Amino acid sequence: MPSKIDPIMKKRTFIVSCIALMFVMPFYGKTQEVKKGDVNLGVAMGPAANFYDYSSDMRPGFYGYIEQGFWEVGPGTIALGAESGFSFLHHEGGDYTYDWTNFFLLARGSYHYYIEPAHLDVYAGFTSGPRFTAFSDKYNYSNHRDSPDYNTVNFHFGGFTGAAYQFNSKVSGFVECGYDITNISAGLRFKLR
Repeated sequence: MPSKIDPIMKKRTFIVSCIALMFVMPFYGKTQEVKKGDVNLGVAMGPAANFYDYSSDMRPGFYGYIEQGFWEVGPGTIALGAESGFSFLHHEGGDYTYDWTNFFLLARGSYHYYIEPAHLDVYAGFTSGPRFTAFSDKYNYSNHRDSPDYNTVNFHFGGFTGAAYQFNSKVSGFVECGYDITNISAGLRFKLR
């Protein structure tokens, strides 16, 4: 009779394998270096960042960006562009449920540094702009009135770091982490020019 594999062990094995690939893969490919005049389009997803003081279920965040290399500064390049995306948060506390939907229209700036021996484009940057939020809540029993739903606009300022690895001359995979639309994300970057 086949033995059952422990789900925790499967998760740990997966995480260790991903970390090992992060160190091994850069030596087997080329990386898309961002230079002055280059235009890149990126799309990504990951767990949504929580902008509220409530614990919430992990829900997805999706975003896309376009940026262009403008200035070569020192060993790297400063890129500017725009980012837009959605994130969803959900919280249940006893008989009460909250839902937030966020839409972002952001300016994006980053500094890209190419590490040649490791074949990595590493970068850090910031985003800022409006975050449009739709909120709704619901009591799960009938003797209480729900609060009215509302919409708000808040100023968003986020920061991120990332690394990109090139699959071919036009497509790269990337990972970003920080406090932005998502806390950590993975996606694809397409070189348009």
